[in-house]
Order: sequence, then C-alpha cells, then structure tokens
Amino acid sequence: MVDLAELKVPDEVVAAVEAIRGINPERIARADDLGRALAFTDAIAPMRKVVAFYEQIPVEHLAETSEQARKTILATSQRVLGLCMDVMAFDPTSENASQTREGLLQRLAELPESVFNELKNDVSYLASRQRDFSSLAEEARKARDEAIREADELRKRLEETEMEANRILDEVRKAASEQGVSQQAHYFDQEATRHETRAGQWQTTTVWIAIGLGVLAAGSVALAYWLPAPENNYQAFQVAVGKVLVFATIGYMLFLSAKTLTANRHNVIVNRHRRNALLTFNALVDASAGEESRDIVLSHAAACIFAPQESGFTKQATSTSGSPLVELLPKMIGKSG
Repeated sequence: MVDLAELKVPDEVVAAVEAIRGINPERIARADDLGRALAFTDAIAPMRKVVAFYEQIPVEHLAETSEQARKTILATSQRVLGLCMDVMAFDPTSENASQTREGLLQRLAELPESVFNELKNDVSYLASRQRDFSSLAEEARKARDEAIREADELRKRLEETEMEANRILDEVRKAASEQGVSQQAHYFDQEATRHETRAGQWQTTTVWIAIGLGVLAAGSVALAYWLPAPENNYQAFQVAVGKVLVFATIGYMLFLSAKTLTANRHNVIVNRHRRNALLTFNALVDASAGEESRDIVLSHAAACIFAPQESGFTKQATSTSGSPLVELLPKMIGKSG
C-alpha cells in the first residue's frame, strides 16, 4: 500500500491512477493517532468506492484517449490525492480543527459522486477498449470445437446405444426362443412329475398288498391248526380251491400293482428324457457345423420326442432307425456334386 503521508501529486496520469489504486482506505481514518473522537472513520466507505472505481481504469489503454481526457483524469486524480494528503496532514491542535475536520469529511463524502461524474465517460471508453477481441475469437473457436467434440461424443453414444439396443433385442429374441422351447419342455416335465406322483402312490399300494398277502398266507397256515380238518375229500377240495382263488386274486392284484408302478417309473424316465432333449436342442444346434448336422440333430430330437415309447406294461423290441442317415445322404450327394 502507498504511504499516504509521503504522497505527492504526480505529474503523469498513469502514476496518479496507480497511486490512487494503492491507497489503503483504512489509513484515512487515522484512528491510531487521532483517537476515536477525531478519527476520520466516516471517510473509509467513500474512499473504498473511489479506489474501486479507479481499479476499473485500464492504464494500458490511457494512451488511446484524447489529451483532454487524460488531463481530466489527471486533474481528478490530483484532487483525490490532494484531499487524501489534507486528511493525512490534519492537525487536531491547530486552530479551527473541528471545522477543518468537518470540512474534510464533507469533501470525502462528496468525493465518490464527483469522481464518477467527471470520469464516467472516459472510464466507459477505456473499459470497452479493454475487451480483447482476439480472446473473444479464441473463445468462440474453443466454443465451436467444444460443440463439435460434444456432438461427436453424442454421436458415439448414440451409436453405442444403438448397438446395445440391438444386442438386447437379439438377447430378447433368443430368450423368447429359449423360453418357447423351455415352455414345451415344461409340458414333459409336468407329465414326468405326474407319473412320479402316481409311482409313489402305486409303490405304497404294492407294499400294502404284499403285506396283506403275507399276512393272509401266515393266517392261512395258522388257521390250519385251529380249524377242524375236512371230513372228506370234497370238503378238502373246496377249501383248497377257495384258498387258490383268494391267493391267485391277491397275487394278481400284487402283480398289476407292481406292473403299474414300473410303468409309471418308466414314463417318468421317458418324459424326463424328452424334456432334456428339448432343453439341449439349442446347444446341440449351435455346436453343429452346418445345416446338414442341424437337420440330423432336429431329426433325432423329433424322434426322441414324438416316436412311440414303451408304455412299461409290454416289452417291445428296440430297433435303431436309419432315417437320419437316409435323410442326410441326398444332401451329402448334392453337396459333393
């Protein structure tokens, strides 16, 4: 900061402007040497306004103003500096010190408005000249480059979004296809579950029939010792025939129950096999090398699903079908030709 006690009115305009810029408004109050009663505390705010106004003057463009404008700026600056020097030179022990102090405070209070009115036109011109048009052009170029860069980034994001959307669409289509296959496989799984439940029921029935047959056999042996023996051959024949019919009926029921249990378990295996064929069909098709291989996989899968299967009640001779090979031969011949 400039020491106001050593200030002298400068001869040059730039020096005068720089001198006012360097003024410390707090020093104007002189609270340390004058005391609170005589300090120029009310002068701090006006001086701050004056210093702030001078800070808006671009001294590097003063040479572009007219001679009259520079004289006006110099005269106003000298007046401001002179007033500051009067404040710094104020002696509270001098005659009419109170009136002098009031006069200085009045001049300081009016100083911002008078400085503004005297220099507003010149300062406005200098401030407009301070604008760096080359920097404006540079900023415009940067703004254009930034807009181009943002447009490129937006285009890239749109392309990435489009690619991602296509990928998601393909996955949705694939999932829908797999869901359709899985839905068909679900029917066989339901059928396998139904047969599995029935197999459990028939297993329980078979066990109870077997237990009943065993109890009946044991009871028949025990009753032979408790009941009276037949008196003749006719009665013995009737007892024997009755036992044979009872045991034959219960034995046949046990046989049918066990056969039904076996048939249900067989159907569980068959339907699970069909379900697995559907679930693994896409994996096998994707792993195949060409259309011919895919046709073979499709033929085998269709045969596995739709070909008649053993019911479990009757035995059928198994035969290996050569239809896939027969179907493949024309394609292989056509391809080789």
